[in-house]
Amino acid sequence: MANGGIIGPTNTPSPFSQCAVVTSKTATGPFTTQPQTTAVDYLVVAGGGGGGTSDSGGGGAGAGGYITSFGCSCRGQISVCKATAYTMTVGGGGAGGVDTPYTTNGKGADGTNTIAFCGTPIAITAEGGGAAGGTNNPGSICGSTGGSGGGSALGPACGGAGNTPPANCSGAGPGPVQGYAGGSSTGTNAGSGGGGASAVGVAGASTSPVCTTAGPGGAGGTNCITGSPVVYAGGGGGLGHPSDTGGSGGPGGGGAGGGSPVPGGGNISGQNGTANLGGGGGGAAAQTHPSPTAGGTGGSGVIIIKEPALSGVTAPGVWSMEEQYAYSLAGTWQG
Repeated sequence: MANGGIIGPTNTPSPFSQCAVVTSKTATGPFTTQPQTTAVDYLVVAGGGGGGTSDSGGGGAGAGGYITSFGCSCRGQISVCKATAYTMTVGGGGAGGVDTPYTTNGKGADGTNTIAFCGTPIAITAEGGGAAGGTNNPGSICGSTGGSGGGSALGPACGGAGNTPPANCSGAGPGPVQGYAGGSSTGTNAGSGGGGASAVGVAGASTSPVCTTAGPGGAGGTNCITGSPVVYAGGGGGLGHPSDTGGSGGPGGGGAGGGSPVPGGGNISGQNGTANLGGGGGGAAAQTHPSPTAGGTGGSGVIIIKEPALSGVTAPGVWSMEEQYAYSLAGTWQG
């Protein structure tokens, strides 16, 4: 009867303590949970899009999609299995568009998705950032949709939309956005900024062929999952031409639009988005041919997992019913 009526060995409960652990995945590979982890917090950021380039001023690219369990009422911790390896896929940044005179459209490439806990029912997918618009070839002026949308190259043209999941965690209504739209240029020769995790990209504008204002990239999102505040997923800045003034990259790793201290100063490539922050690439301009220019490459994404500190008791084999009941009441039952 010492085992509560169960035939089997008498177990000796053993206390355990597990420290909180934060793991950053900056490249694709496995992640294994600790022996007693059953739930985790997370931050998932996709690769940023590539900036556009044009002899009229390219757009800035959208940041990679941003998903987190921190500061969001819908997305809480997810349940995981103890001591289990999960596949993590970290998305890369999109290449910047290249303006080979009159033969390519100068539009950037989309960033690629970041997927945490791949191949499982709890998989979390952040969408790659939208590419920025390039030259005035058909279909290349507007920014692409993505985690955040790419900015347009010249106006009037449309910025790409950011990602809005179709349903929230309860299955009704839109879920939390992963990012915001890129700017839509309102005049010729003025590239717009790409969208960021917390703000739209600013539209580029021009009042005459020589008075242009490039749009800055949208701001990213601030997150403290690592223990200190870090800003992720800022949009890339556009570039105005012929003033050759670049818009600033959005806080969170967005690349600035290429700029020259001298108007009409030549071929100006956009700055790259910051690696492992998911920033969008900056826009570029090509005033002097035949040398090609390129929009900035988007920054790669990241996955950050936070496992909580835990303590309790555990034992192998068969438990005494009385012990199981006592530890359940105390809230320390781990099974």
